[in-house]
Amino acid sequence: MSSENTTLVDEAGRSDEVTISGVGQPPDQVPIWIVKSGKDLYVRSYRGPTGRWYRRVREAGQAVLGIGGKQLEVRVEPVGDHDQAAINAAYVHKYGHYGPAYIGPMTSEDVVSTTLRLVPQ
Repeated sequence: MSSENTTLVDEAGRSDEVTISGVGQPPDQVPIWIVKSGKDLYVRSYRGPTGRWYRRVREAGQAVLGIGGKQLEVRVEPVGDHDQAAINAAYVHKYGHYGPAYIGPMTSEDVVSTTLRLVPQ
């Protein structure tokens, strides 16, 4: 991974929100929460599997993140059950201050099923 991409991954991990959009799709940059667990970035669809951005990037297998005015192209990979406990903990640690009305849905079974690992291109 290039040093610029490494910097953007670290910045995304610290950012409260980033935007996500599909590659080669209409520019509908959707603000989302993002976490870093280990060296990897993860996102989830608050609306579960019916979320529009989620369906688009899952189908395409790639997305563009907007991070502090810069863009990072990523490949998206579904995450298996074995990683979910650490990713849930990362969401609670980073966003728990928003309270149970927000963090509860982000760690619910329906939303957890939409977890995607983001791999910089």
